[in-house]
Amino acid sequence: MTLPGRLSSILGFLSAVAVLCVFVVAAFSIRNAVERNLTFQRELRLAQVDRARLLRLQIDEETGVRGYADTKMLLFLAPYTAALRTFGPTSADLGQHLPRVAVDEAPLRDELDLNRRWMRTVAAPLIRNPGSHEVIATQVEGKRLVDQFRATDAILYDELNAAAERVETSTARAVNQTLVGAIFVGVVLAALLTWLSAAARRLSAEVELQRRAYLEEKRIADALQEAFLQKSLPVVAQAELHAVYVPAGRESQVGGDWYDAFELSEDRILFSIGDVAGHGIEAAVVMSRVRQALLSVGIDEPDPAAVLSRANEILLMQDATIVTAICGVIDLSHGVIRLANAGHPPALVRLANGKIETIGATGPPLGALDRPSYTVASAWISPGSLLALYTDGLIEYGRDWDEGERRLLDALRAIPADAADPADALMREIFGTEPPFDDVAILTVSFRESILDGGMGHAAAAERVRPILGRSLRTLLASAPPMLTARIES
Repeated sequence: MTLPGRLSSILGFLSAVAVLCVFVVAAFSIRNAVERNLTFQRELRLAQVDRARLLRLQIDEETGVRGYADTKMLLFLAPYTAALRTFGPTSADLGQHLPRVAVDEAPLRDELDLNRRWMRTVAAPLIRNPGSHEVIATQVEGKRLVDQFRATDAILYDELNAAAERVETSTARAVNQTLVGAIFVGVVLAALLTWLSAAARRLSAEVELQRRAYLEEKRIADALQEAFLQKSLPVVAQAELHAVYVPAGRESQVGGDWYDAFELSEDRILFSIGDVAGHGIEAAVVMSRVRQALLSVGIDEPDPAAVLSRANEILLMQDATIVTAICGVIDLSHGVIRLANAGHPPALVRLANGKIETIGATGPPLGALDRPSYTVASAWISPGSLLALYTDGLIEYGRDWDEGERRLLDALRAIPADAADPADALMREIFGTEPPFDDVAILTVSFRESILDGGMGHAAAAERVRPILGRSLRTLLASAPPMLTARIES
């Protein structure tokens, strides 16, 4: 073989080796970039979990101490004690994860400092002397520190997300540069591109599976929420019932808020509203159980306090989470509302003259105590009055309860007396077009005429405006879950 031939062969060999080297380098570069990204994502998930857990522990501590200060009951210190044991290890774990994802530890140090200040200036005084005349001022200081903790947590959350975006961008840039460089090496690059194409197809298939799983979970959550929400409300002669439910704007999961109203007879309406702690499928299941318990007991039990007591027993047997609720009966024949309250925001009545009264029944949340005591409060029905029941998402305005309650009272006064849908009007008056921070359920009852006057009797009015008064409760519940229908019929 001639020298040019040998040189050509050598150059061809060297070119092939160069192409192979490019293939190997490109493959290993992409693999390393993907592995680094996966490692970072694992560290980021651990950091996000510890960050969220640290916020929840601070809230648990604050909730437990505040509950103890309000009730003097040691039971409410359980969340505080449990969170106290976990707070230190969780913050230490978070401190190890932050450097690995290139996030400054300053927000974590600020959170630890806020927690120490809260323990020293709020928790210790309230636990030591819950009956002190300075309890309110101490709780206000505690709320201020917790709000600062939330704000610092939001900063840390944003920094973690920013770090994730930086790594994702860096990984994408490295992969793109490798591919662009490999395009210039020739025919052998086809093998590399084939491999990359296969890897991309596998990644695309995995992403598609994850997307479909997310859409399926969301579809199930939406279907559950749609099934759990009451499709229609009772139609009666002297009153109009309206309701609205709006999920939290920051979450797509099904929530634990509900409202119910059913006709027990032509002149008695059983109603309830409540809120299960948490979100997701588990909260929805607990919500369904509590609603079934309230309805199945309330059909035969005229005392709302007894209905809540029985629902509490059922909830304890199922070892479920905490639930706040109001259960009551509207007696149209006697013109009175009777209700009991299990740790829920109080029911409000706006009179025809614009004055707002609170129906002051009190009691602990369902699932909190073995043998709670509930009281029944009553309110007379007057012409032009409006009964409003709601879940706490309506008054968690910027996490400021005082401001939320003030806005609620102002909104309730601002609703026109002839509003077509007071529940929807109340929601719009408070939130406008902005989504609520938490799930919100509202149930309103507008009383248009006096039940006790000498005019047209209840039966005649019902015959005129409500031809479906004779519909039975069983027909109303025909679309309810089989378990609930079987329970009622038994």
